[in-house]
Amino acid sequence: MPFRCSLMLLLIGALGVSPLLAAPPGDHANIAPLVRPFLEDHCTECHESPHPKAGLDLTALSGNLADRTALDTWIKIYDKTSTGQMPPAKRPRPEPQALAAFTTSLNAALYDASRRSQQTDGRVVLRRLNRVEFQNTLRELLGVYVPMHDDLPPDGVADGFDNVAAGNDVSGSHMVSYMNVIDASLALAIERKKNQTVHQHELAGPYARDRWGASVGKDVTIVGDAAIIYSNRPDHRTFRTFRAETPGRYRLRIAAAAVNSDAPLVLAIHHQLAAHTVPSHVVDFRDIPPGAPRIITFDIDLDEHESLSFFASHLPLSDAFIKAQGDAPLDQTKAPGIKVDWFDFEGPLGETWPTRSHRLLFGDLPVVTGRIREAIRKHRDWPAIGDDEPAEAYSPDPAADADRLLLAFAQRAFRRPVPRDEIAPLLDIVRDRLAQGYEFNDAMRLGFKAILCSPQCLYLLEMPGKLDDFALASRLSYFLWSAMPDDELLRLAAAGKLHDPDVLDAQVDRLLADPRAETFTQNFVGQWLNLRDFDATTPDAKLYPEFDDELHWSMPRETFGFFDHLLHHDLSVVNFVRSDFLFINERLARHYQIDGVSGMELRAVPNPPSSHRQGLMTQAAILKVTANGTVTSPVQRGKFLLDNLLGTPPNPPPPSVGAIDPDTRGSTTIRQQLDKHRADPSCAACHRTIDPPGFALEAYDVIGGFRTWYRASDKTDAGRAEVYPGGPRAWKGPPVDAAGVTPDGKPFDGYDELSNLLMADREQVVRAITERLITYATGAGVQFADREVIDRIVADADKHDDRLRTLIHQIVRSRMFLEK
Repeated sequence: MPFRCSLMLLLIGALGVSPLLAAPPGDHANIAPLVRPFLEDHCTECHESPHPKAGLDLTALSGNLADRTALDTWIKIYDKTSTGQMPPAKRPRPEPQALAAFTTSLNAALYDASRRSQQTDGRVVLRRLNRVEFQNTLRELLGVYVPMHDDLPPDGVADGFDNVAAGNDVSGSHMVSYMNVIDASLALAIERKKNQTVHQHELAGPYARDRWGASVGKDVTIVGDAAIIYSNRPDHRTFRTFRAETPGRYRLRIAAAAVNSDAPLVLAIHHQLAAHTVPSHVVDFRDIPPGAPRIITFDIDLDEHESLSFFASHLPLSDAFIKAQGDAPLDQTKAPGIKVDWFDFEGPLGETWPTRSHRLLFGDLPVVTGRIREAIRKHRDWPAIGDDEPAEAYSPDPAADADRLLLAFAQRAFRRPVPRDEIAPLLDIVRDRLAQGYEFNDAMRLGFKAILCSPQCLYLLEMPGKLDDFALASRLSYFLWSAMPDDELLRLAAAGKLHDPDVLDAQVDRLLADPRAETFTQNFVGQWLNLRDFDATTPDAKLYPEFDDELHWSMPRETFGFFDHLLHHDLSVVNFVRSDFLFINERLARHYQIDGVSGMELRAVPNPPSSHRQGLMTQAAILKVTANGTVTSPVQRGKFLLDNLLGTPPNPPPPSVGAIDPDTRGSTTIRQQLDKHRADPSCAACHRTIDPPGFALEAYDVIGGFRTWYRASDKTDAGRAEVYPGGPRAWKGPPVDAAGVTPDGKPFDGYDELSNLLMADREQVVRAITERLITYATGAGVQFADREVIDRIVADADKHDDRLRTLIHQIVRSRMFLEK
């Protein structure tokens, strides 16, 4: 610990952050004299001591807009008055001319204060790389994969995302965790052996006979060198293929075909963590068609001792079927099964000798072992390196090579050119260790660690004003890849070409076309739509027995795939509200009661009029994350729609208002309970906005199935029929009422009709997604001075049919993205 603390003090002192990043705020005019007369005439009667409404005392509110708390309050006052929410409807209305003068003056002052602050300090405060970004950055810098999700403290969230600077605080425990992860990554990168890669090829028949002899004749039969899987018993994993000994990316290939089936059958691939007390989980489903064997390929990152297995999905070899077949051997029963000819496993992928890690850290220096080093000392010929011998870099001139290699590494880690004097203190430390007799690799490890721990690596250091080309390269790559810029981005930055609009557009398209852009969809959509919480609740197995592995796997992939489809085909973002296509597979189609879709591959299909599916809010994954596993809540779903789809989040409830306890027995509906809740005047105003969309979404259960009545956990009323006769005890409860009235008086019955009403305000949908993308792209929430830019982006988007990919281009070209 003392060494770690001294290293951090050195880094902060030697490689500290520029004082320009902490520039003081500018002076802003006092707004009070401009607006006090209006407030005294129309507002202070309710908002003054000793009992100000909503806790807002306007007589005590500071008019100094340099005060961030005061500025935020004045923005709320502007929003309430400019939209007509204040003064309340029952109070006398201000004269239009007076109201216009007030809002115009306040708008100008707020814009000036916000813009001056941006020009002085920048929109974005100092931003640390989050866990995903840091892991991806280490992978690019060191050429190794070290999963660190559980080894680093969770990232803070601000404005809905964990890459926003305001939520990325750093504590002493953070730095200790970062150093531990860096130590582990450097150890894996430097301490390598020649035989790190493995390629295992197995014929399925002999493998099954050797490893699963007890299953042969029951669940599996052998035909020559092939094995036919007939069953997927819950407690049975047919083949455990391989366990990784080295972290990295691995590839599984399987040659298989469906037998005794005219339609494709499904193979499930399971991932088992190193801690085998944790159940394995499905990471992929693949369609296996009949006929000639199909070779399927699956790549995955595995940590040490993690493994994969595969087995048939939904092929129960039932007792009734066996009885009907009599004593016929398994291979003569004509039961459907999956015939596996062979499978193989290889990885870590991309490894050569010397390893990529060696080349990234030590360039063209030779690789040696202890035996080779001894031969060098004795001036003998170098022996060959054995497969299992630990190997390391050898330098004939350690001091010169240390300077050269550390400077090159710092330029990659800092993502910009680095003059030698900037890292001179680190070079001196390494030279000092070499002079003390440290081995070259040990001294270099200390230098590499110091660079990786430095603020220049861990933070995105941006100066106020227009970003330079290297800062722009980092902002773009961390936006679309959650990773450091690649060589092409850095080359364009070095040439000063990245600010050219045509070049910037071309780079956006290139980054989006790269497989690394998958992290953009996963991280942006996963946080925007709360899909990271998909497994936070488990549906009640008695009420929802149809929630199986295939449905669980398919649900979030529908939403991610839907977003990706819009992005790569540049379709309109209003599809988030109402769309003429769905992105589903056979399992989801069955769940949605849609015919004509086969196979586990998700794809765009026409949306039939009877589907009751429109945009994001009726996708099963969204409906699951807005329920608790047993019952649904109109409040939770209504708030989710207002916040995430329309960008108009309701106010939080007063502290004195308690939550509604759902009636899982089914004797009352949530709507009946809310009727009593809204009788409280302090609740009615917000619920007038929240409840209507929530009521429309009550037509969908906790796993996204369409319903016209609730499921209950008990037979409380005579005459109710069972949902699943002879199965789990789920009972038919009260009918669902999905009708409602919008705050402006428009009636609807169900989400189909409500989505039509939402489409009338498509501009608000575009504005909401624009604000979310800007927050994620820049690492800062939307500020008052940003509103004029967003207005222009939204207006321009309308000219281009509100297309998603075009919207991203517009955001990247905006001053919010191009400035700190």
